Amino acid sequence: MSRPRASLINALKSNVPRSSKLLLAISGGRDSVAMLHAITSLRKLYKLHLEIAHVDHALRPASKKDAEFVGRLAEQSGCEFHLMRCGKKPAGANIEAWARLQRYEFFEKIRVARKLEFTVTAHTANDVAETLLMRLVSNKDLRTIDPLDFNRALIRPILAVTRSEIDRYVSKHSLHFREDETNRDTRFLRNRVRRKLLPLLAKEFDERIAETLSERAAVIDEDIRGLYDVGRPHAKALAAMEWGSRNWFLQLRNALLSLPKAAAWRLMQDVMLPKLGFRLGRDKCCEIVAMVEGRTSGVELPGGAALKRKGGGILFS
Repeated sequence: MSRPRASLINALKSNVPRSSKLLLAISGGRDSVAMLHAITSLRKLYKLHLEIAHVDHALRPASKKDAEFVGRLAEQSGCEFHLMRCGKKPAGANIEAWARLQRYEFFEKIRVARKLEFTVTAHTANDVAETLLMRLVSNKDLRTIDPLDFNRALIRPILAVTRSEIDRYVSKHSLHFREDETNRDTRFLRNRVRRKLLPLLAKEFDERIAETLSERAAVIDEDIRGLYDVGRPHAKALAAMEWGSRNWFLQLRNALLSLPKAAAWRLMQDVMLPKLGFRLGRDKCCEIVAMVEGRTSGVELPGGAALKRKGGGILFS
């Protein structure tokens, strides 16, 4: 017996809390426009308060028109509209990481200011499948959700819905949306995965491969979240101490020795985040763990920084 396909409406009914106040992150693309249309149809039944947020990253000539389009959607939907236009991207910054940070900081700022309960994004099963494949071929940690998102008030209600289901919904309701012209540029890894790798896997192995990968990714993310949670009490205790001091170092060392390797390096990632401002990868975190446990004397970090043991503690330079 074949698996039932998740419909957009049913996914929203299952995953959106009733009587809630929501900030919808709407890009103007196919997925977010479909989600907006569907969730608006449930507004009265589910007693939802909806507001819309859009970020113009100013990275494409058409981005201003995207923002205007979403503004009109908000007006037609009777939703409060919140728009942010980004400044110039810092030189040398990763475009995708910078843009993502701009979006989520803005969404959280608006959510808190407007006393809304959750930010809602329109990520689909295909998005998750693409991210998982991208991380596989790039030899990166297999998480598809940023660990920082575990502590954010985020809902991704249509993760089980495929892009083909979205297409059917858009066609059925004759919805208009904006198309990002860079989505056709296969110089970007995501676009190569979307246009070449996923279709190949669907053709040669499983026509519903996007759903399969999305389901596996959800299990992986649950496991990863559990590994971060194991180390969080230690991270909280360390945050209340002087970073790098002798007592801090002893408590960190004891914590790392008590944890399995998979949780230990993630604790180290959490510990280093406020010092660096970004999350170190697994290999570099494992090097720091080795230093703390006494197997090495120092570690070089990205950006010319370094750690070394000194006076019973750690010196960051």
